[in-house]
Amino acid sequence: MRALRRVLIGLAFATVGCTSSAIPTALVESTAPIRVERTTGFDGEIVRLAVLADLTGAGAVVDRERVSGIETYWATVNSNGGLEGRFAVELVILDHGGDPARALAHLTDVVDDVVGLAFVSESVLDPLVEPLVAAGIVAVPAVSTASWEAAPTLLTVGLPVEAVVVSVFDAIDDSSWCVIADQSPIGGRVAAVTAL
Repeated sequence: MRALRRVLIGLAFATVGCTSSAIPTALVESTAPIRVERTTGFDGEIVRLAVLADLTGAGAVVDRERVSGIETYWATVNSNGGLEGRFAVELVILDHGGDPARALAHLTDVVDDVVGLAFVSESVLDPLVEPLVAAGIVAVPAVSTASWEAAPTLLTVGLPVEAVVVSVFDAIDDSSWCVIADQSPIGGRVAAVTAL
């Protein structure tokens, strides 16, 4: 925020310097505390992120590892002072057990208490897309799938499914394989990538 303030002050001074009456300028540091706006999921000190994961269902082995990684990452951020060196991040971890209805219920419960979803497991994401977009909640799913990858509030950071498919085939030594794909957007992209 301090850097942004300096840029704005610099722009203001540059604008004044371009007028016909040259006024001497100086950079002024304010000693007033920075005003922080409270918002959904942020009380002025703590940022709350929800994590929707399958901790007890069929995907628990994978999701427990993902949640462990998320907890480690945010613990490191918090140990270094939090976001911007000032704001701690609190994770609200919710187990949907692989049940989309349970995931939707959890989303409904936390929509007014979190800034966003740090992770949403792909096994329950499809029914959550519409409510997430309608609520304007930013979510970070684990992988990219064509059914929702263009949603404006979903930030994909995982591998696209076609890259996962190719990496699986690449790992098989001395083998022949063939790909049978449907005409869906994902099927088309997998077929195109594997044809290389």
